[in-house]
Amino acid sequence: MKNWCAQLLLAIVVALVIFDVSTALDITDGFGDGDRNNDGSITKYDSDTILKAQDAGDTGIIWQAMFGHTSSGDRKTYITVIDDSTGDVDSPGLQTGYALGSEGKGSNTSFAGILSESVELGKNVGDRVDVSFDFRGWSQSNNPCAIPVIGQMRFGIYQDSDHQFGQSADKGFEGASVVWGADTGENDGDWKDSNPGPIGDKGYYVNVPIGLAADPLKSSIRYEKNKGRFLQGKSVDPVTGKGGDNCSVANPNEIGQGPGGAIFKLFQPHTIKLSILRTSNGSHLLAYFDGSLVLSNEIDPSNAGVQALGAPPETFDYIAFRHTEEWDMIIDNVHIKAVPVAATKKVLYSDDFEDADRDNDGYSVKDVDVATNGSIDTWKSGNGAFPDPIVDVADPGLPTSGMPWFSAGGFAGTDPKSNPTILNDSPDGLPDSVHINTGLALGLEGKGRGTSTNGFFDPTPTPGVANDQRLELGLNVGDRVTVSFDWRVWESIYAVNKPLLPNRAHLRFGLYQDTDHQLGMTSDFAGPNNVPAVWGKEDGLFRGELARIAPGSNGDHGIYAQLNIGDQILTDADDDQKPDFTGDSNGIYEEINPGVSNAAYYMQGDDADLVAVADAGDPADPNSFFPLLQVGKIYNIEFTIERSVRAAFHGDPKGLFTATVTVNELDENHIVVSTHRFGGEESLGDSVNPDPKTDGVQSDVWDYIGFRNSSKDPEQDYDMVIDNVTIQSIPAP
Repeated sequence: MKNWCAQLLLAIVVALVIFDVSTALDITDGFGDGDRNNDGSITKYDSDTILKAQDAGDTGIIWQAMFGHTSSGDRKTYITVIDDSTGDVDSPGLQTGYALGSEGKGSNTSFAGILSESVELGKNVGDRVDVSFDFRGWSQSNNPCAIPVIGQMRFGIYQDSDHQFGQSADKGFEGASVVWGADTGENDGDWKDSNPGPIGDKGYYVNVPIGLAADPLKSSIRYEKNKGRFLQGKSVDPVTGKGGDNCSVANPNEIGQGPGGAIFKLFQPHTIKLSILRTSNGSHLLAYFDGSLVLSNEIDPSNAGVQALGAPPETFDYIAFRHTEEWDMIIDNVHIKAVPVAATKKVLYSDDFEDADRDNDGYSVKDVDVATNGSIDTWKSGNGAFPDPIVDVADPGLPTSGMPWFSAGGFAGTDPKSNPTILNDSPDGLPDSVHINTGLALGLEGKGRGTSTNGFFDPTPTPGVANDQRLELGLNVGDRVTVSFDWRVWESIYAVNKPLLPNRAHLRFGLYQDTDHQLGMTSDFAGPNNVPAVWGKEDGLFRGELARIAPGSNGDHGIYAQLNIGDQILTDADDDQKPDFTGDSNGIYEEINPGVSNAAYYMQGDDADLVAVADAGDPADPNSFFPLLQVGKIYNIEFTIERSVRAAFHGDPKGLFTATVTVNELDENHIVVSTHRFGGEESLGDSVNPDPKTDGVQSDVWDYIGFRNSSKDPEQDYDMVIDNVTIQSIPAP
């Protein structure tokens, strides 16, 4: 996580322990200089149409065609800078200005981008190298060809392992001498299987299935020590280690290595990314298609193929692309980044809501934050139970203090169903039997069951990009994350909602990861009356209903706890040999919220993997059960996740943790009058019948906290007040 600036210290306290961290390096190319070979001028070898630079400073990368020439002297892989500001007749285009068009004259044509300096994978666990680019099909090339129905694009990042950059070879047109890795326009050459050239170079490449009938199971990540044509070749025998020049790192046909992916609509813009992550064992590779993680696996040094190819590369000098079929494409926004592990080892997020600014935009006391007319919200205007509107705040704090909070459960008309609202939770503010009584707090009104509200750690998420303010559980045994908050049932709202208070309901809360990097994306239908809304920045229907057409919690991995609210019911009306409703059904769960074509609601569903449950009580002794939360009482609830088995990298399923929930009952002076807890360790899974959906850790890095009211009984929806939210990531002593 980034070190937050001093202006946020009133709400977000950061304690830093600095380690040896490499400097971040970011090599980019947006092609704004129009000079694809970086020789300082725009010539026919750079572009057919560009006459002047759009951004002269965008010198970026040297790009070389790799597949030789036709008999007329034309490059078989014709790469040229174009203006893709508006796209073409078949596509909206990338619309970022200049881009690089690649026209393949025949199958298996290829091109490479030579980096201005080597990019190195850092030595610290968590350091990584990211390679990403945008692309689309190109229908307006000089000789356009049909988009393949079933095809493949390959891209990779390579090391100049034999230090041959700068050497000359007779690989130019009609045997002309050209320089490997130092193109000057006319010097594109036949480098596809040459030495000097890519033969002998080590690298990683991704198979990206493309076309309307593309098969996601054909995607893969491979490690290559090139013996011939790079991004192509025979696999090493996985048993003997003989033959071939590449081996599989991640394959969707293997359990736990990802679902695989494909790009179907090629005239739409797409983003591809490959991440190389330093682990305690070596390296872990992850591939993302349009922000979704499709392939993931650690390189196994004991694998026969890896041993045959030798130590994997840790420095990289060029990237490369291959068209396996004859088709044309445009690429843009190329980034190659060396990203050091975050230096922050202790982070505290907190929100006491005293700024009365629940959406965290720096402008407090407005209708989206509080009910300035004295009612809880506009559709209850004139409700006499709330006579004192919030017009001033006790502690306005500094702009953007605390966290932004948004409803995720949809709307009743134009009003959010979970309706997060800042309120005065003191005895003179609300007519309830008890109050947290620390000033302002967040009230969550549930209009129905399953309504939910989230607090986000990054107030300005960038779509498709992992947040730089994520909450991380450390990798070492004893590292822990703690979540603490004050909580009570909100009684007085029932004067205008339902006449009954809950006696058989659930509080669910948990930490969630933006696994698919969708925060900041717009859903066209998630807002009130099906208008657009932004996930992570506005109230909206984001809990899973719109999974097929919109971003949201669907696909996000997380861990959550359930605490029961109401009265112990020790009868066995449903004849399942256990009491109907008791505290021993309190639990802690992991979940992955799967599903693209089907809704997957978070903190609910059969994807939940039980981590811990409260000890069973004795029906003959009601006091032996874990206490249920009661209406008319105040609680401080703590949720602790502690690393119990060391992880090699974040997301390592073998890096287990224990999870514990502690319930402290408080009196009116915030003194603890009783404490109860339960917990357990996440299981590694069944080695005989492994299930990647439930085995081992599913998330240990998180982007938001969620609260949800829940019950099996339609009459048991309820409202709650939360306050003094505190979230920490603490290293082992």
